[in-house]
Amino acid sequence: MTSSLLFHTLASDAPVSAHYGQALARNLERAMTSTGHTLRALADTTGVRHSTISRVANGRVTPDLGTIARLEATFGPQLWPGPAARPCA
Repeated sequence: MTSSLLFHTLASDAPVSAHYGQALARNLERAMTSTGHTLRALADTTGVRHSTISRVANGRVTPDLGTIARLEATFGPQLWPGPAARPCA
């Protein structure tokens, strides 16, 4: 990715899915940067449209399980944030 997205602190009452989506976006951007994948190259490798990858990386959408699976097949299971993304209660 050519520019890093600045993530805002989520409100304490934000849905858990927002926290997971934001963590997933950070993980995807980090993976793309460390491997040198561009949006188009990743789209070619995974079969996921580059526009979808962009929206996920920018935290605008949370992808379906099929999309996550295709991305993780390329980068490994480090993309899905898991329980660490949950807000502290």
